[in-house]
Amino acid sequence: MPHLLADIPVKAWIEHDGKVLMIQELDEFDGQWCLPGGRIDVGEMPREAMMREIQEELNLDATVGDILDCNIFTGKTGKAHFIVVFAVTVDPEQPIIVEDGEVSKAEWIAIDDVKRLKLRPEYIPIVERLTAK
Repeated sequence: MPHLLADIPVKAWIEHDGKVLMIQELDEFDGQWCLPGGRIDVGEMPREAMMREIQEELNLDATVGDILDCNIFTGKTGKAHFIVVFAVTVDPEQPIIVEDGEVSKAEWIAIDDVKRLKLRPEYIPIVERLTAK
């Protein structure tokens, strides 16, 4: 059996005071919610990529902790993706600044409500596992 060759997105589970920071991206996903983050650049370490992505998307300084979860899915193009989700902390008093780019909206959402959002399918099993804690 061949080995998995995959794109590797890094995503953040940012939790504070019973809420999780979720985003909607500016793309074809029709208002579906997902975790903040992006892809690892060539030569970049996963935690470095996670910090860079949070800074680029939300203008937040972040501390990246342990890996919490992962998931594998096949995208519309047939390419495999291996999502790695890190525990990330930010100062909740920092203003979230969504500039022109990939993100249209970022919101702190109550943990109990996160699983009721219209989520991108690849995030459903992750959210189910992380909200069950």
